Amino acid sequence: VRRAAVIFCSLIALGTAIVALSTTIHFSEGSLMPFYVAIVGRFVFGLGGESLTVTQNTFVARWFSGAELATAFAICLSFSRIGSALNFAVEKPIANSLGFSYALWASAVFCVVSTLAGLLLSKLDKMGEIFIYPLRYFSFILMCDTFITTII
Repeated sequence: VRRAAVIFCSLIALGTAIVALSTTIHFSEGSLMPFYVAIVGRFVFGLGGESLTVTQNTFVARWFSGAELATAFAICLSFSRIGSALNFAVEKPIANSLGFSYALWASAVFCVVSTLAGLLLSKLDKMGEIFIYPLRYFSFILMCDTFITTII
């Protein structure tokens, strides 16, 4: 599960970067190539997106039980919705002030940060196995942060 989280975060970051690249590369006038590059980027993004949600749910199911499990799932679901709302709040001002391409590159940077958080989460999960999850609440917050950033 740890490796999968990092792989899926990386796919999301790579896909987002490909989409951003499609707005940066200059092609001949009237070329559909930027559109096709963006489609490839969205495909790569999609390979990681929903799979990352499954990975997140697996982490939560391993760390929590009983009433804690229901609360943890609810918080995870809420964070994904908060991520969508933050996306609208953050990306539009960037696009308005700097341009659409910069907004897409900002998303790619957020996804790289998320991938780094996923690496840290994997380390904390491994440490949690050794220490019987004393860090599980901190890890849970980091996990929510990891997955909310990928939505932005």
